[in-house]
Amino acid sequence: VQLRLEEMIQGNQLAASARQQLLKFYAEIGLPQKLADLGLGNITLGELQTAAEISLEPNSDIHRLPFNVALEQLMAAMVSTTAPIDVNRVSTRGISDEVKE
Repeated sequence: VQLRLEEMIQGNQLAASARQQLLKFYAEIGLPQKLADLGLGNITLGELQTAAEISLEPNSDIHRLPFNVALEQLMAAMVSTTAPIDVNRVSTRGISDEVKE
């Protein structure tokens, strides 16, 4: 998710490349790559928002990133970790397409 945030918010192509390499590696060794792989394929938009809100609490390590992260950006990154490398930005309007309302 962090690499996806760097890619989306900063347009960091190195992060995009690293994310694709990690996804390939994860597939090779059987690690989860998306929410469904973690047993969260039926997560609701409200549940996703709750997880994002917890991640954005004041003492969270997410605030160590060199950029600010909005709730909508984090939610978009959470559902688009396997997006192709040429997708630089994710519209938060598409979040509900990834999770149940």
